[in-house]
Amino acid sequence: MPQSSRAHERLEAVLAELHGVGVAAEGLVGDEDPLLAIADVLRTRTVDEVVVVVHPAAEKNWREGDIAEKARERFGLLVTEVIVRKRRRAPTALPTSRPAVN
Repeated sequence: MPQSSRAHERLEAVLAELHGVGVAAEGLVGDEDPLLAIADVLRTRTVDEVVVVVHPAAEKNWREGDIAEKARERFGLLVTEVIVRKRRRAPTALPTSRPAVN
């Protein structure tokens, strides 16, 4: 299965879980560089919050390292990091919200 198809499936699973707990959310699959993907969206949309979905520390890849903190510093927005565990079924989101640093 192509990488973009897997990314779309993961996005849909996370959005379904967020909607299931009453969170109004939308998402896009963007550039493979998370900070560039966020910057691309911010050029065309106004957002209240950025949600970054990452794996637990032991499972993170190089792109996920400190991404939430880097996004907070770079964009000055509220960034919520959601940690998902790798499983065969749809992921279970575990929110770990931290306030924006100003």
